[in-house]
Amino acid sequence: MSIASPPVRQEITQSELIGRLRDAVAGADNTRALTRRVQDHLTEILSGGGLQLGSEYFEPSGDTYSRRLLHRDEELGFTVVVMTWGPGQATPVHDHAGIWCVEGVVAGMMEVTQLELVEEEGEGRCRFVEQGHSVSGVGSSGALIPPFEYHSLGNAWQDRTSVTVHVYGGEMDCCSVFEPQPDGSFLRQRKSLSYTGETAGDPARDPAVTGTVPVVKHPDLRVASHEPFNGGPAPGDQRASFITPNDRFFVRNHAVVPEVDRAAYRLRVGGLVERSRAFSLDDLEDLLPRAEVVSTLICAGQRRQEMIAVQDVPGELPWGAEAASTARWSGFRLADLVALAGPRAAARHVRFTGLDEVERHGERFGFGGSIPLAKALAPEVLLADRMNGEPLPPTHGAPLRVVVPGWIGARSVKWLSHVELAEESSENYFQAYAYRLYPPSMSRDEIDPAAGFELGELPVNCLITSPGDGEQVAAGRVRVEGFAHAGGGRAVCRVDLSADGGQSWVTARLEAAGEDRGEAGGGMGGAPLRLGDGSAWAWRFFTGEVDLPAGDGEIVARAWDSSGQTQPSDPAQVWNSKGYMMNAWSRVAVKAG
Repeated sequence: MSIASPPVRQEITQSELIGRLRDAVAGADNTRALTRRVQDHLTEILSGGGLQLGSEYFEPSGDTYSRRLLHRDEELGFTVVVMTWGPGQATPVHDHAGIWCVEGVVAGMMEVTQLELVEEEGEGRCRFVEQGHSVSGVGSSGALIPPFEYHSLGNAWQDRTSVTVHVYGGEMDCCSVFEPQPDGSFLRQRKSLSYTGETAGDPARDPAVTGTVPVVKHPDLRVASHEPFNGGPAPGDQRASFITPNDRFFVRNHAVVPEVDRAAYRLRVGGLVERSRAFSLDDLEDLLPRAEVVSTLICAGQRRQEMIAVQDVPGELPWGAEAASTARWSGFRLADLVALAGPRAAARHVRFTGLDEVERHGERFGFGGSIPLAKALAPEVLLADRMNGEPLPPTHGAPLRVVVPGWIGARSVKWLSHVELAEESSENYFQAYAYRLYPPSMSRDEIDPAAGFELGELPVNCLITSPGDGEQVAAGRVRVEGFAHAGGGRAVCRVDLSADGGQSWVTARLEAAGEDRGEAGGGMGGAPLRLGDGSAWAWRFFTGEVDLPAGDGEIVARAWDSSGQTQPSDPAQVWNSKGYMMNAWSRVAVKAG
């Protein structure tokens, strides 16, 4: 096998190439104009003097083509990658995950087949029709713009290598590949990408991550796991303050906490947008107005222990009620960032990826998820850099995290590194496999993602915080305290209490946000809650009384929200093998005497 040699011409340097590309990207106001400018510059460079590259860029890496990062532009958000193709090496049919791309031939001869997606049959099966086929030599280039991005690409030479340069509108660290099936269809599969010599999906390559940070929290927190740390406050501590102090706010981690260099940090925005870009923290402060929301975050696994009492839920954290806390979040509206990037018409979802390094099934990647674009554009959804008036602590996602009020906590991605607009929801493990609701008949070993659905809005729920379970109380009139919350912006409208198993009920009094504590909730200063005033993003405290005869007894609570929904009576009615969304009546056993 012979190795292609760099063209013997008056070549431009890498720094000159990057300068030309920066001019092209910065000078365009939409994706089509941008890719045309990049393509024109690339064609002129490659067909003229060529591009000066080191010898390593002309060495194939074995059984598959190599991908070597040439440049990552922190300000404008694009990346430049050089690919080296051994004889006959090619890609399967694939997309670019909503990222624009311009490809040019540096050396050799490349073969490109472009396709159009014409049918999706479910379960990842697709059908394509060919839209074009070309063989191109040195100096040629072409643009790929979503949704016209499906193609295969390969070395047309069977006896020597070819080299191409690819300019992407962001960090292309994953894509969909389509494997041909006997019936002529293609099966969609998600593939993590890496640069030659790196691990696929390894988020630690982000230069802003410098190490890990130990979790420091209040010693009274109930700990569900130590490594990674997960824990939260006991019910009585939850109810002690409308705003949860930072050191008592619950923690749900799937990996160790990354240490992030604020100066090196960049938030990369791409996908189905007109203007991909990487933002520093100073950029966000200069370009976006600040906003604030008081919101309760709740883990989808809150109260899982009550499901475990019905039937075991293996492999999941045994959360009690401690996975719920409320904070005053400050930062920037996600909607303003999306507007700055310019969403394309095909965008339907906003995907998030964090800087933490999670490992599942032998693959390392950043925790991720997504929300529909309609929710992302809502004014309450923030990119938060402050928590309760202080800089966001590392444990809770510093320097920047998503806060999605009214939705399960998993969608409020911490240590945010990437925001991607896409036509489909995230294919990250924690959206496509975990944090889905599966049928109760499906065991953990039988889980089929297609049989579940993504979790988003929280259900109405409540918790009795006093008396505590198993507490001794005086017979007669007993004071009951707790908190209630609803999802999706629906307000808690009523909480009922019962001392006879639900045969009769009394109505508890709902406190206004921050009432009697000098704390303003949702900017309301303790005024009565009204639908539509934004207060539905935070929990509501309730207080009531029930009459208990002497002896063993049980106090029960149920909440109602503004859509008329209430809670089921028994955990068995909502049991599932992941232990998510436990919202049966809150029950505490007491001994009155």
